[in-house]
Amino acid sequence: MTIRSTAVGLVAVAASLSFAARPENNDIQTGPSKDYFNDAAFRKRYRDAAVSIANRKIASDERKRIRANVKTTFKVKRRLSTGGGFSGFFVWDSAFGVMWARYVDGMPLHGTLDNFYALQLEDGFICREYDGAGRPMWKPDHPIAYNPPILAWAEIELYRSGKSDRARLEKVYPKLVRFHECYEKNLRRADGLYFSDILGCGMDDLKRWPQNMSKEDLKKGGIEFTKANLYPWSEKFWRRWMSKIVPQHTWNRQAAWIDMSAQMALDCMNLAEIAKAIGKDAESAAWAKEHSRIAALVNERCWDEKTGFYYDYCDSGLIMRKHAGAFWVLLAKIPTPERAKRMADVMTDPRFFFRSIPVPALSADDPDYKPRKGYWQGPVWPPTTYVAICGLRACGQTEAARKIAHAWYNGNAELFVRENTVFENIPPDYEMFSGRRHSGRDFCGWGALAPVAIPAEWEMD
Repeated sequence: MTIRSTAVGLVAVAASLSFAARPENNDIQTGPSKDYFNDAAFRKRYRDAAVSIANRKIASDERKRIRANVKTTFKVKRRLSTGGGFSGFFVWDSAFGVMWARYVDGMPLHGTLDNFYALQLEDGFICREYDGAGRPMWKPDHPIAYNPPILAWAEIELYRSGKSDRARLEKVYPKLVRFHECYEKNLRRADGLYFSDILGCGMDDLKRWPQNMSKEDLKKGGIEFTKANLYPWSEKFWRRWMSKIVPQHTWNRQAAWIDMSAQMALDCMNLAEIAKAIGKDAESAAWAKEHSRIAALVNERCWDEKTGFYYDYCDSGLIMRKHAGAFWVLLAKIPTPERAKRMADVMTDPRFFFRSIPVPALSADDPDYKPRKGYWQGPVWPPTTYVAICGLRACGQTEAARKIAHAWYNGNAELFVRENTVFENIPPDYEMFSGRRHSGRDFCGWGALAPVAIPAEWEMD
C-alpha cells in the first residue's frame, strides 16, 4: 500500500495595558480578570503583538533555512511559520496559518501554500511535513505521512476573503484534485470511510483506540510502522522517540476515523465550490455527490443517539471516546439540524468540553483526560477550537459558537497578559495558569487564530 525565543517588546505592550483585579500567579482563578473580548483597545494591542511575533518567526525561519545550506533543487518561497523552533513546514499548520493571516496585509499567503504544490508528487501525494529545505520527512507508504487534507479549505477561504481570484483557483484546482485522489486511493477503507495515524491526524498523543487495549492488540490489522518509513535525514525521530511508541502507529485502518472521514467530506465540499467558481459545473456536482456519500456513511456508522455525539468506528462498534476529531463533522455540514444542536449541547457542557476555557481536545469525562500534562489529552488547541467555532456556525448553532469564541478568546487573552506571548496550546482551566510550563511559546503559527481571526470574524462591542 502506498500510501523561545520570547518576543521582544511584548513585555512593554502588556505592561502598558490597564487590567482590573489582575490575579497573582499563585491565586486560584475561575475566569478572566476582565472581559477582553469586548475591549477594543486591548484587541488591537493583542492582535498587533501576535502579528509582530509572526513576522519575526517568518524572518527567523528564513535565516535558519539559509544557514542549514541543504542542497536542493527546490526554492522555498517566503512562508508563514508553523510556530515552533522547527524551520520546516506542515500541511495543516500552514493551512490554519492562512486562516488568520488573510486578515493581515502583507502576509505570504500564496507562497505558504505554493510550497506544497511545488513539492507534490505525480500521484498527488504531499507529505504532511517537510524540513526547511523542502525535503519530505516521512515516506508515503504509511498513513503517518498524511496530514488533514485541508488545502482546498485554505484556498476557498482566501477566495471568499478577496485574497485570491478565479485565475488562482484555476491554477490550483488540478493539484487539489490529485491531492484528494491520493488520499482516496491510500486512506479509504473498504466500507467507504477513511483512516489516519495519530501523528498524521495532527493530534499527536490522543488515545483514540478502545480503552485498555494491549500493545499487541494495537498492532492487529493495521499498517505496520517501521524505521524503513523514514528517510535518512529524518531518522532522528526514530532515535528520539518513535521506536518507543511504534504500536500506537499501527492503529490506523482498523477504524474509521471520524476526523479524516469528515475532512474528506469537507474537501469534497470545498472542491465543489472551487469547481463551480471556475465554471466546471459537472465536476462540482460530482464533488457534491461524493460529499453526500461520505456524510451518509458518517451519519449511519459514527453517530450515537444516546450521547448525541460522533465517534470513531471499528468493526466491534463505536469507540466511545469523545474528542476534538468529531468537531470536523460540523464544518463539513454532515449533521442534521437536530444532531448539530445535540452536538452543540455536548460541546457547551462543562462535564465534557466547556471548561472555563473551551474546548479541550479530549473530553473531560475520559479516563485519559490530562489537562495539565496531556498535550492532546486535555489542553485547548487553536486549530480544533477554531474548527469547533466555525463548524457550529456553519450548522446554524451561532449562539454556541459565539459562547465558545468568547470564552476561548478571553482565556488566551488572560494568558497573554500574564506571559506576554501566544501559545501552541493552553490549559482548559484558569487555575492551571500557574505552576505549568505552557507549550510552544511565540507560536505564530496557529496561535494567532484567537487574537487575529476571532475579532475579525465576530462582531464585538
